[in-house]
Amino acid sequence: MTLKEMQACAAETLAYFLEVMPEAPFTAEDIIIELAPKAQMAERAMALCE
Repeated sequence: MTLKEMQACAAETLAYFLEVMPEAPFTAEDIIIELAPKAQMAERAMALCE
């Protein structure tokens, strides 16, 4: 699977989630989809939380 395919899949999954969970307390603008190598995931997660 290419990066472009992964990004499209993540975006479609987010749209579906928001469609079937309308009571979720956030919007698509509140969610960041971050793709990173496994070794850098913890580092990226901490950076996103700052």
